[in-house]
Amino acid sequence: MNLRMNGGNLISQNGQSGIVIGDKTKANIYNKNLIQRNHGYGILAQGNDCEAIVANDIIKENNAAGIAALQGAFLTVRNQTSIYRNKQYGVFVSGEGTKAQLKSISINNNSNCGIYIEKNAIATLKDASSVTKNRCNGIAVHAGGQLNCFGKVSVAYNKGNGIYASDSNTGIKVSNSYIRRNNGRGIYLKSNAVARTIMQNSLTSNKKYGLYVKHASVKKISKNKGSVRFVK
Repeated sequence: MNLRMNGGNLISQNGQSGIVIGDKTKANIYNKNLIQRNHGYGILAQGNDCEAIVANDIIKENNAAGIAALQGAFLTVRNQTSIYRNKQYGVFVSGEGTKAQLKSISINNNSNCGIYIEKNAIATLKDASSVTKNRCNGIAVHAGGQLNCFGKVSVAYNKGNGIYASDSNTGIKVSNSYIRRNNGRGIYLKSNAVARTIMQNSLTSNKKYGLYVKHASVKKISKNKGSVRFVK
């Protein structure tokens, strides 16, 4: 099944999620749609063979995450999409086989983390995207989740850490990005999480350390600006 939602639609105040995209469905949601104040997720993509593209839209003030990709879905969010003031996460990515590509978007002022990745899901954040002013961590990665972050991404002014990763099999790669002015650490790794690459980042002006590693590991670190602390 194919779904195309092009331009100027208002999806608002529904008793569950605003838009739900299920198994074996391809959806294109683009060009200034407003998805707001729904009781569940703003947009939910879930299941194998589910593909969703969200471009140049506004997703705000939903009762759960602004956008969720679950259970093997493939999500792309791009082209100046704004995700803000949702009561849970801005973007939630969870489940084996689930992938999210986040390009040139802004995620800000959400009540929990800007992005939450868990349960072996993979998220890529790039192309000058920003994750700012969220009320918890900017990005949280747990339970085997994987984060690739590069290309002048800004993770700043979050009330927790900029990027927080924990648990065995959890991995991150962060390069050529700005992780600055967060209320905790810039990047915080703990509980056997692994940073495969931390390279050419600005990790400055965070309230605590730029990079803090506790009972975790970093495979490659080079050419970063900011303070670093390793704790055994």
